[in-house]
Amino acid sequence: MRRRKNKWLVVFIFIAVVAVIASIVCAVIFGMSSDSKKLVGTWKGVEGETAVLLFNADGTFEESENLNVAGVDFDTGFKGTYAVDEKEKVIRMYPKSDSDSSGIGSTWVYSYVLSDNYLTVDNIGSIFEGRKSFTRQ
Repeated sequence: MRRRKNKWLVVFIFIAVVAVIASIVCAVIFGMSSDSKKLVGTWKGVEGETAVLLFNADGTFEESENLNVAGVDFDTGFKGTYAVDEKEKVIRMYPKSDSDSSGIGSTWVYSYVLSDNYLTVDNIGSIFEGRKSFTRQ
């Protein structure tokens, strides 16, 4: 009788260990998030950057910023679509004008470094912008 109890105890422990290992493996596999998924959300500029970026899961974005030029404040904003090339670590943004649904004829290309709460983008091939840093909101 005692031997039968030990056998069931060993079987129970074996099943429990397998279940724990399977749970850990699933947590690791499903916990790994692609850059595209990590990018989704609101990002607020830091280190002198005043822009706010919103990346939506549907591939659309919004950028807003309050600028002060010669003592005059004005708000700027862009909307459009974006694509992430995770292999090349590049974000391509396709802004659209409110008056022209076909777009404004430009593509913004940024190399990026992304963590869970920090995003740095660097404009590629443009003299107008440089490195910008953001934190997740």
